[in-house]
Amino acid sequence: MTAPVKTLGNYTDTFLGGFELSPFINQATLELSFAVPKVTTLNDTLGVEYRCGLADGSLALTGYFDGTAVTGWVLALNTALGTNNNVVTHCPEGSATGKIAFLGQVSAKDWKTPTKTADFVTVSADFTLNLGWHFGALLEGLATVTTTGNGTAVDDGTGNTLTVSGATNATPIVITTTANHNMVTGNTVSIASVGGNTAANGAWTVTVVSPTTFSLNTSVGNGVYTSGGTVFVDTLAGILINQHITALTGTNYISVVKHSTDNISFTTLYTFASMTGIGAQTSGFVAGTIHRYLYENRGGTFSSVNRAISYSRMAGG
Repeated sequence: MTAPVKTLGNYTDTFLGGFELSPFINQATLELSFAVPKVTTLNDTLGVEYRCGLADGSLALTGYFDGTAVTGWVLALNTALGTNNNVVTHCPEGSATGKIAFLGQVSAKDWKTPTKTADFVTVSADFTLNLGWHFGALLEGLATVTTTGNGTAVDDGTGNTLTVSGATNATPIVITTTANHNMVTGNTVSIASVGGNTAANGAWTVTVVSPTTFSLNTSVGNGVYTSGGTVFVDTLAGILINQHITALTGTNYISVVKHSTDNISFTTLYTFASMTGIGAQTSGFVAGTIHRYLYENRGGTFSSVNRAISYSRMAGG
């Protein structure tokens, strides 16, 4: 089934290509598929879980703009909708770093921009999602940056963690979790805060023993487990990243998204290379294992850039 998600007010933000449409919007309705319906304690069948990434979805926007100016809404629609794969990020809680986001690529189904007048006029636009909505968050909220270097790392582990209840003092160490881990042999994890048998902490490839136990390949125990411990299971199916540049001053801007298991040693996930203006916004996908911590490294010869970066893990987080 499908169900609409309406987002209103000053906090909602929507990016289409290199344009921020939020100043012109007074209502946004996002629609996506629901799966695995669940009946709540009040027998309310609207209590459901949804799985984003299904090959459908839509976005409807309504708002106002100054009919005398070919800016904002009109410019965004007439310019950004020149192709059929336009990068969109919808942020129902606003565009600050870490806020939830829906990512996709849209085709315009219908939009209305009345003849220019001297007054504010009502406008609307309906979009279809080419490959469905993908649920994620903002790695970098909308902001202006003027220096190269690293952004602040985002800990994206809270949604995919397990609690440790045991860690054997053996070779290899066998970890017990309080809930089913749903892993397969060959998955990679990062473990932290295990007490006593501290050798369990770190990044590991695992071998599944049972639904609640797995061994850490090449590990050697160094003490009796006492308490604590969390396990982050790396995403295996990849990550989708949207880059929205709304303003750029300078020759080029290079944005490199990196990831890490320990928030210390980072490796490159995806590079948005030599972006030269608001028309350079794009989307990138990386298949394979995605680690817990993410950040952006900024480079190039620019003096100022205003941008937002969103991401969606394709599975497991």
